Amino acid sequence: MTGRELVFSNPDVVRLAKTAFVPYAGDQWYLHRQKDADGAYFWKVAQQGHFRERPESTTRQGIYVATVDGQLLGSDPYIPSVKRMVDLLERSLERGKQHVAAATVEAAPAADHRYTRVPPEGGLILDVFTRIPRSAGSDEKWTPNHATGRDHMWLTREEWRALLPARWEKGARAAVPRAVAERLIRFHLVDNVRGEPPMWRAEEVRQGELALVVDDPSSGRLRLEGAARMAAEGRGYDARVQGYVEYDRTRDRITRFDVLSWGEAWGEGSYTRGAPKGRFPLRVALSLAGNSPADRVPPQASRDLGAYFGTGR
Repeated sequence: MTGRELVFSNPDVVRLAKTAFVPYAGDQWYLHRQKDADGAYFWKVAQQGHFRERPESTTRQGIYVATVDGQLLGSDPYIPSVKRMVDLLERSLERGKQHVAAATVEAAPAADHRYTRVPPEGGLILDVFTRIPRSAGSDEKWTPNHATGRDHMWLTREEWRALLPARWEKGARAAVPRAVAERLIRFHLVDNVRGEPPMWRAEEVRQGELALVVDDPSSGRLRLEGAARMAAEGRGYDARVQGYVEYDRTRDRITRFDVLSWGEAWGEGSYTRGAPKGRFPLRVALSLAGNSPADRVPPQASRDLGAYFGTGR
């Protein structure tokens, strides 16, 4: 993920993308399955690209450059290299000059709503960042373990309001509602530093005790504390969870949600190979997100909405 950041912050890549192309970033997991215009365009382009010989059930991840009518100009499975990216864009630009797009603007047909993900109205969007701490001043060579995992966590309006205490009395303590606690533990206390992680199954959560304590009634501040312990075959995470949530009673809104999970993890998943050997420190931080398009990118685990929101198991 850090490799992508280095490539897409390169001045030459930025210049080409902004002046010669219309950049688009999409999750191929959704596009792969959508039965609508976006899905059809994706497949038209992808089946001309680098993975065209693979079975349709396998991934089509990568970088694609195409005309508006779906003519492929270039593609790459994506290895984080500035030179390869610049070469791809420049070659595609030259090929595009020779192509006359035979396309007309038409009204877009209905989207495949099975794969539409929008934040819950009146809910909370939380940024989730994951790091493996490294020693200060370390001169070790960069590896994917130096990257930062990024995700979002969604809470419905009913869920965040259920976090508020029945009485604002200092020291009053209540368990975090089960749906919220399970979502945080199963889908966000994961090692996504190197790629897409396996989520925890319910039976892999060996301990999950989270509580909210009224810390300052006058300011509406709650203290979140607890512990989580997950273990599966060959991997796991033992963590403490602590932080603060603040509620503005005048505006009826959460104004602060700063939570940190820290502890030791071990093992790796199919798409997170290369974890440090043995047990290693893992930190997961959550805070309120903004309201930009990037902040509305859905949680990875919301691919299965029923499991994510606890409405289906």
